[in-house]
Amino acid sequence: MARLIGMMTYKRETTLQAVQGLNVEELDLIPDGHANSAGMLLAHTAAMERIYQVISDGHADPDSALEAHHWPGLNLGEQGHAKLRGRPLRHDLEELNRVRTGTLELLAARDDAWPDEPLPFWGDMRNWHLMWFHVFDLASHESQKPVPPLFC
Repeated sequence: MARLIGMMTYKRETTLQAVQGLNVEELDLIPDGHANSAGMLLAHTAAMERIYQVISDGHADPDSALEAHHWPGLNLGEQGHAKLRGRPLRHDLEELNRVRTGTLELLAARDDAWPDEPLPFWGDMRNWHLMWFHVFDLASHESQKPVPPLFC
């Protein structure tokens, strides 16, 4: 469990360094050839982490349990373009911190064997570690990374 939390913490620190000082215009900028802005990707990070909390809590219907304000960040696309603009960095950082606090509380209640427990995920049998790895997985958003590179 400590390794998983350590990796999540490291990626969060590098992301915060990458976005430090960005203004609203910079957060909303969608670089040529990219699908999303830095602000959209910050919202996506918070939404993904939150839905994984819901799944990890064993909700039978995670979609219905996810708070409405996370859907634009989870889906991105047109919904994200319409709703995830004009927000100061402070807004995204507060949401990332709020969600991470919930994640750390959830993971503190699990033992060290939990990440390796089987879990049906992405159409196959995986484990919790792989699911949570997606929270800080750069490869899944390589084509979306704005300049400067960031994520998580």
